[in-house]
Amino acid sequence: DDGASWSAAVDLTPQLATGCNSDAGDRFQLSAGNKVQLASGRMVWVGHRRHKRACGFYSDDGGATYHTTAVFTGNEISLAAGAAPGEVVGSGRGSAVDGGSGHRAFY
Repeated sequence: DDGASWSAAVDLTPQLATGCNSDAGDRFQLSAGNKVQLASGRMVWVGHRRHKRACGFYSDDGGATYHTTAVFTGNEISLAAGAAPGEVVGSGRGSAVDGGSGHRAFY
């Protein structure tokens, strides 16, 4: 329908620039292929930034509101829904969490 059924644009910055993402000089970057919607409806994705730090973002109400997790060590993490209900599996560059081996790390 050429966008006719879309709602008006909403600036999510105030919701996503909190908690782990509150440093305006060092915001988290989002990678392709890292967004998952679980059977519960929860939308989950991870961003990364310099210094091998990662931050999770999620919404439990279809994207009406968003929340952030605490910062954790990680780099360029991709997500997939796990086998168990509500389980999320992450895979990323491992040098941030495994002593610099360069292998993949799983979260």
